[in-house]
Amino acid sequence: MVERSRLVEQELEALYQVSQELNSPKPLRDKLQRILEILHEQAGMRSGLLALLEQQSDGLVVCLIRHDNAGNPINAPVRYEPGEGLMGAILDEGYTIVVERIADEPRFLGRLNLYDPALPFIGAPIRVGKDAVVGVLAAQPVDGHLLGERARFMEMVANLIAQSVALLRDMEQKQRVLVVERDQLRQSLRKNYGFENIIGHTPAMLRIFEMV
Repeated sequence: MVERSRLVEQELEALYQVSQELNSPKPLRDKLQRILEILHEQAGMRSGLLALLEQQSDGLVVCLIRHDNAGNPINAPVRYEPGEGLMGAILDEGYTIVVERIADEPRFLGRLNLYDPALPFIGAPIRVGKDAVVGVLAAQPVDGHLLGERARFMEMVANLIAQSVALLRDMEQKQRVLVVERDQLRQSLRKNYGFENIIGHTPAMLRIFEMV
């Protein structure tokens, strides 16, 4: 009981720090990297990993990791297709996976050489809305105690991250729409009027082009 109370206190403090970080004016990538540090330092969730869904495909790409060895960065893109390994299973099935001991899990691929095979693993989907899984948050508990509690904590962090990811993707989609509309307008102007003929007459419109 004492152990669980101590863990809950640590997790509440970690959730507070995560929410503060997400509300900061930093770039999203910096926020997410700091969240992996918070999981490591405050909640006993080591080797944090964040993978996001590629919008041009159905695969997951590992974006950020928190490694005990700071000299071991991601040297090349690491991808997981839906259903491939534990990460792909979380993406495909859309629910949290808890493994009591990685060495006993045949689906574990170990592509990043990140996790201790003798320890547990928890991976939670980053879900936007009810059904859209846009990523996975994963980490390794320092021990095998209270894994159910730790899994719920990871789900809460993943839900907080999902809100920021959803806002970013909405902004990216709006930017893509603006770019398409700008290009279509340029093509129409060239076709119908001759682009050179409007340069001297509509400087405001051209300035808008450069702002988009």
